[in-house]
Amino acid sequence: TEALRESVRAVTEELERLKETAAPVFDERRLVSERLAVCQVKSAEQQERLLNLKEEYPQAVSAIRAAHAAELAQLRSEHTEALSRLEVEWRRQTGELRASHIVEATKLRTELEDMVVQRDRQRQDLDEATDKLCARQTEALRLQQQVA
Repeated sequence: TEALRESVRAVTEELERLKETAAPVFDERRLVSERLAVCQVKSAEQQERLLNLKEEYPQAVSAIRAAHAAELAQLRSEHTEALSRLEVEWRRQTGELRASHIVEATKLRTELEDMVVQRDRQRQDLDEATDKLCARQTEALRLQQQVA
């Protein structure tokens, strides 16, 4: 059980280390998402302004739309890339943890099986010793009765 506790502690420490490693990536994703939200708010404001200026400045409207679309496409691209990087890193870390878990679980199962075999041997030895003791006590009682 001590080995199992140590194993659990080691896996927990590894998990905490991985969480700390992943934290900057999650922060980056959050920042990109915030930038996207800001861009979307800007987009809504610009759309309203464009409606007001549409009759006066048709060329300006076209230019602003193009710039907005390019910025939105860029933010979406950045967001998609960041999300992909996060997912790849998460999958890599998850795979490493699974592999580590499998190795550790196999080791623990083997140790448990060995301990069960050892316990069974000791129990058998104890049973045999008990049987011998009982036989000797019975023999001693028989001999005492013969002598008396």
